[in-house]
Amino acid sequence: MLLLDEPLSNLDAKLREEMRFEIKELQARFGITAVYVTHDQSEALALSDRVAVMNAGVVEQIGPPQEIYGAPRSPFVADFVGLSNFLPGRLRATAGDISQVEVDGRLVLARARPELAEGQEVLVFVRPNEIELHPVGQAPAQSADDPPLNTFTATVEQVTYLGDRMDYRVRLGSAASLRVQSETQFAEGTAVIARFSPAHARVMPPRR
Repeated sequence: MLLLDEPLSNLDAKLREEMRFEIKELQARFGITAVYVTHDQSEALALSDRVAVMNAGVVEQIGPPQEIYGAPRSPFVADFVGLSNFLPGRLRATAGDISQVEVDGRLVLARARPELAEGQEVLVFVRPNEIELHPVGQAPAQSADDPPLNTFTATVEQVTYLGDRMDYRVRLGSAASLRVQSETQFAEGTAVIARFSPAHARVMPPRR
């Protein structure tokens, strides 16, 4: 067994990315079982067959990288691995695998967690890259066969240029805000439509 403890921490960003491919190729070529310790989530996702996320010495979740990123089991895992948004609300109803959560006076649809009870305070989790932004009045029409999208009128508060995409913070109302990453450009102060599919949102228990 090979133990790698933060082996790329002192390298610059471009070289770190190149070395990920080298490490993965060497591990596959020699068939060595490796334990890779890192605080860099992108390294963990890129190099691992299975990822263990630890919080204060306790394993919160173990699984394939796709599961850790796409189906986190707790707010800590969702927030630690990748970018995240959390909308606090109250679970109102569940039908099949979709729950209705009241968020700031309106219902939001998200993938259900069977162990959570109606009336319980919960969080709705969605990744910034899963949220669409459109100019007001110009959002593409939905097909009648598609499930309804969670749709909000919002205002762009902050804009950060990241090269291949824009990083936005948009205000939904008096309290709630979302971080959104999109290739579409908007100026600060622009009114927009923010929307996301219930399939890309998950109901979670509140933070411990």
